[in-house]
Amino acid sequence: MNIQVLNFSEANCKNCYKCLRKCKLKAIKFKDNQAQIEESLCVECGECFLVCSQNARQILSDLPKIKNFITNSEKVIVSVAPSYRGYFKNYKKFIGLLRKIGVYRVEETGVAASIVSENYEKYLTNSKSNIHLTSACASVNSLIEKHYPEYINYLIPVKTPLLLHGAMIKENYPNSKVVFIGPCLSKKSEIFSENYEGLVDAVLTFDEILDEYGDFSNMPESEIDLEAPHSGKLFPKIGGINKFIDSNNYKKITVQGMEDCINFLNSLKGLRDKKIFVEINACKGSCLGGPAGEKTETTYYERLLNLEENIQKDFSYSTEIDCSRIFKDKKKKMPIIDEDQIKEVLTSMEKYTKQDELNCAACGYNSCREKAIAVINGMSTIDMCIPFMRTKAERISNELFSNSPNGVFVLDRNLIIRDLNHAAKEKFYCDDSAIGKKITNYLNDEDFKNVMETKTNIIKKREFYSTYNLIALKNIIYLENQEALLVIITNITKEEKQKEELLAMKKNTLLLTQEVINKQMTVAQEIASLLGETTAETKVALTKLKKLVEGEF
Repeated sequence: MNIQVLNFSEANCKNCYKCLRKCKLKAIKFKDNQAQIEESLCVECGECFLVCSQNARQILSDLPKIKNFITNSEKVIVSVAPSYRGYFKNYKKFIGLLRKIGVYRVEETGVAASIVSENYEKYLTNSKSNIHLTSACASVNSLIEKHYPEYINYLIPVKTPLLLHGAMIKENYPNSKVVFIGPCLSKKSEIFSENYEGLVDAVLTFDEILDEYGDFSNMPESEIDLEAPHSGKLFPKIGGINKFIDSNNYKKITVQGMEDCINFLNSLKGLRDKKIFVEINACKGSCLGGPAGEKTETTYYERLLNLEENIQKDFSYSTEIDCSRIFKDKKKKMPIIDEDQIKEVLTSMEKYTKQDELNCAACGYNSCREKAIAVINGMSTIDMCIPFMRTKAERISNELFSNSPNGVFVLDRNLIIRDLNHAAKEKFYCDDSAIGKKITNYLNDEDFKNVMETKTNIIKKREFYSTYNLIALKNIIYLENQEALLVIITNITKEEKQKEELLAMKKNTLLLTQEVINKQMTVAQEIASLLGETTAETKVALTKLKKLVEGEF
């Protein structure tokens, strides 16, 4: 069952790439300037979350599910990671909080961890292999399955303490709901492991508990229901597994932290003739360095001392439950990439020669070639190359600045000219010697001082500079971060003269039009007068004719 339990929430990811630089597996891709976890490559170590400056953690929370279990009167049994004794100095109050929430029973996952150790030792005794890797860390198991499947046979085929403890609880309490609580993020996906789904119903982190319930210093102390043996309690400590393993002539090695895990696995081919038993953990500091317990505000060394101080009792425990585990090859098949494809991407980033490949790692990849391959695989984009984008931006910016028809000045807080473009030099009869001088040497204008003092911009103010016979629109913009002024002066002399000429033409046209109208009115009046006389004479003649016809003469 594929359920993505970790990802980044929406954040301003542009030009940061801190998570990608931290991720040793490059399991993060970017789309539309948003970081996204590539599930097929991710091993849920949580290192990217810890360094994210946006705190953009998006973690699948089982808290609503657990609350629903309790509301429905289900028997919720908590398997708490033995590291809780390190993360919480007064761990009994933490158990008290779980009681108050409504948990039915609390057991240490270390109960199963001690059985895991016993099975490691049994396997070591009967094995004919030279190399044995512990399989207690879910992130390490994913690391090998997804990235180093050739070493699956080196993983000891024993369940993790979490899965084994879940199986034990389900066997003893068949209708219970098992909830794991610890500092580990990879447990959230581990419970969906193929063939082992259903052994654990939900996972919470220490951070989730603190986010939901806050300070629990006022809680009454409570004892845990089932405490782990000494070997189980020390499981979260560096070397905690090796301490209780009879090596049987195997050299014991401890590897911790993702970087060291990868370095070790990369060098494993050269160790095949060595007889080694390797305790391997993805977290620096083993489980006491888990990524989801940061909100307890304890340092690794505080946790280590707390763990040592809180281990007082010892128990023995044994069971006949099946502890075996099967691992599978889950490595993602990547397409074959040829040199021409890589060269094409490098060229698009203006990396034409080896000297152009800076390998600065600002984008998150260790080399420009590695980044080019990521682009081809859809894990990265060309614009994530910081030097390329900076050069491109500077080139565009310089072109705009140099070739702008507007006069541009950059002034510091004292109104000293720090830069100016060619158009400014041309308009105000100056050259590069103007840099370092006050703007008032060229433009006697109080507006510069006012904008610097009030931080209120002036936009499109019309000015006439008589010295330069220049009519202009003046823009003075305050640059807060630089405590500087950007002055842009647009020459509108030609436009203004054209306006004046057009206005004069309109006036002349109006005068001419009025003159024509006056003449037309005079003519009309004269015609009307003549027409009036002619009409009167015609009327007299027609009247006489009428009377003649009627015989009145």
